[in-house]
Amino acid sequence: MLSVTLQALRRPLLLTCIALALPGVTTTALARPYIGATPPGERPDAVVAPKANGAPTSPRSGPPHVNSVVNCADSGPGSLRDAVATAVDGDTIDLTQLNCSTISLTTGSIHILQNNLSLLGPGRSLSIDRTSGNGRLLTHSGYGTLSVSGLTMSHGYAYDSGGCVRSSGNLALDNVYIKGCTSVAASETAYVMGGGVFVAGNLTMTRSTINSNSVFAGKLGRAFGGGAYVLGSVDIRDSAITRNYALAASGLGNVGGISIAGHAPSAIVNSTISDNAAADSVGGIYAYSQLTLSNSTVSFNGATRGQSTPGAFFVGAPITINSSILSNNTWGPDQVEFDLSLYYGAVTGSNNIIMGSNDSPPGTLTTDPHLQPLADNGGPTETRAILATSAAVDAGSNVAGLSTDQRGPGFPRLSGSQVDIGAFEFQVPPPMTYTIGGTVAGLDGSGLILQQSGGDNLPISADGSFTFATAVPDGTHYVVTVLAQPTSPNQMCEVANGDGLVAGANVVSVEVTCTTTRYALGGTVSGLTGSGLVLQEAGGESLPIAANGSFTFPTLLPDGSSFTVTVSAQPNNPAQICVVANGSGTVTGSDVTDVTVTCSTDTSDLIFADGFEVD
Repeated sequence: MLSVTLQALRRPLLLTCIALALPGVTTTALARPYIGATPPGERPDAVVAPKANGAPTSPRSGPPHVNSVVNCADSGPGSLRDAVATAVDGDTIDLTQLNCSTISLTTGSIHILQNNLSLLGPGRSLSIDRTSGNGRLLTHSGYGTLSVSGLTMSHGYAYDSGGCVRSSGNLALDNVYIKGCTSVAASETAYVMGGGVFVAGNLTMTRSTINSNSVFAGKLGRAFGGGAYVLGSVDIRDSAITRNYALAASGLGNVGGISIAGHAPSAIVNSTISDNAAADSVGGIYAYSQLTLSNSTVSFNGATRGQSTPGAFFVGAPITINSSILSNNTWGPDQVEFDLSLYYGAVTGSNNIIMGSNDSPPGTLTTDPHLQPLADNGGPTETRAILATSAAVDAGSNVAGLSTDQRGPGFPRLSGSQVDIGAFEFQVPPPMTYTIGGTVAGLDGSGLILQQSGGDNLPISADGSFTFATAVPDGTHYVVTVLAQPTSPNQMCEVANGDGLVAGANVVSVEVTCTTTRYALGGTVSGLTGSGLVLQEAGGESLPIAANGSFTFPTLLPDGSSFTVTVSAQPNNPAQICVVANGSGTVTGSDVTDVTVTCSTDTSDLIFADGFEVD
């Protein structure tokens, strides 16, 4: 039981503790979080400088337009610093045409006085980097929105809140990588916030990463938000907040990942909060007010020392968690597993894995999802993959209506029978498929059509190899047959090795052998009374004829071939003259049976009958 009743708190607090900590020894004992007068992820309003009356003005006035940056110099005409200094409210600074990889800031932070300004980069290949001295990269003193897209910002170093970016208004990041930035308290008693970014308004993140940033406080101060500190609300989608740290000399380094101190509702969707750490409490996420966590992974964060508190806090009500993984988060010197803790109100949602908590929605799974290490698994941000055997597979929901997982296009949110839990969707591999084919030999005709298993038809026009267009899954039973035989000439094609099972490789052994159809050549003999009559086909094969009646040459003729039948020896005893009719022509798809041989005993005109007529 809690030693302090909820009614004793000065204001209702829902502290939902998602402890994103360093991997360590996991125990089954669940401890209640520490409750003091000030929650570990407090809103230190007293240390936030109030906004001055009126917004700062840009150096010139006029309608918004696009300013192009043409070089990577720190300052001077064509530089980013110069483009910002000469921009008006609402302008876009275009860096997309730069061929260099780094804008090295050697003379301190770029000050953005405009309320609203957009920095448009070519992608993360272009970095704004501090290479000498101290100073953050961008200081936005306007009260509108600083929008940054397609850039990397790294190695800012500030003796104040916001190591890389500080905004007095709102900050919108799209395809941005913020890494290696540091905020250090200006004195032993000072509070310092936001190792990577400090936002006085609201933070919007899409396809972006805040990684490996740190915030440090002195012995009597406090450090908040190793990755980011936001005084307003957040809307984080398809993004990652990873490997950030909150440290202090006395241990009061709170919220390793992101601290959300505003009153308005916030949302984290399709995102990963992982491997962040705090020296004192709140390893991963602190949210002062309402938070919706959807299809996200909050894991391996931790508070390394702790004051009887888990590693990540959500403060406010209600907290809604849908289809998310909260696992392997630890707190305290013994690295006790504790992923979610509630101070006030109720946690709602469904289809979650929360390994260790006293305050989980009904139906929550508590099994280890066996997350893989943070890695580039595709897409613009790192993720923790799940394996096919994970309890998260096909156990989630898609209340947010997402089309992809955190990685974006090419990684559908649904890949399987049901959405997976967490930011990573295990992509069910398509079944291995293989082609069916072989060789054709002896083809002279046209119109040959092969068929595979009654469905895939393949016309064949010449000898050689063939492959059916449709690949089939491994293990498929295939049958190759001849659907249509060739004609002109008529041929008969036969299939060998055409029946079998696909066994992990393309089938190339089907053999189709075609032979031209042959037909008989013959006819009838009449009037024969003598002996010795011999017929001949095209001067080659001879056929003795002994009596009247039908005759057929022994050798069949290929379809389409020509033939000529002649008398090579006339009969004698008595001597006769035999004359051939219909004796020449072409075999056209059937036996030739109409050759007629007529013999007579009138030999008076034998010389003419033998064709020796003289004009």
